[in-house]
Amino acid sequence: VSGLRPAQVRYWLERFKRSGLAAFTPKTSEPTAELARAAPPARKPPGGPRLRGTDLVTSALARILVFQLRKVKRLEHPAFEGDEEAIHDMRVAIRRVRATLRIARPFFPAKPLRRLRARLRETAQVLGNARDLDVMLQHAERYADEQPPESHTLDGWIDALKQQQADARQALRDHLEGKRYGRLRTEFQAVLASVRQSAAQTSRAPGDLGIPR
Repeated sequence: VSGLRPAQVRYWLERFKRSGLAAFTPKTSEPTAELARAAPPARKPPGGPRLRGTDLVTSALARILVFQLRKVKRLEHPAFEGDEEAIHDMRVAIRRVRATLRIARPFFPAKPLRRLRARLRETAQVLGNARDLDVMLQHAERYADEQPPESHTLDGWIDALKQQQADARQALRDHLEGKRYGRLRTEFQAVLASVRQSAAQTSRAPGDLGIPR
């Protein structure tokens, strides 16, 4: 990453790795012809932010941030509809955004980041409540299925969990439709504006970050 000493590069790569945001993968040796023939076809690597080894730290952070926030937006509708995987994935994406924002604090204006982190924390809590009840109910129903057919001692507990799950999903729908979540989108725009400003100060065009104007 340009503008940093080798020790600083190693430091930030380790921070990315620990936060689940590893941007660069280590090079691996080329497989031999025999291994290449015996190995199954390589899976296509998952999509992610396009990062280059020459990117400035601010540019790399901005790309990761925008990638994860766009993912959050794509998951809003299926999560609203109660899709369990979408609720889980949206929770994970928000956790990664928050991790990126923690790393970004030394590089971007503090005020917009602080407001966005507060909005994300609130949304993460609502998503977490819904996800935790989904998982709890799955385990409860699996355990109940292992009991003798004539046993109904867990029915009341499972019914209560289902009601709590329904309440948590309604709370999630209310949150995603509410003004507070709308403010999260506003804070997102404020962060993008600060990212553009930082990019201009480092003589990099905003479009070069992959951020829409």
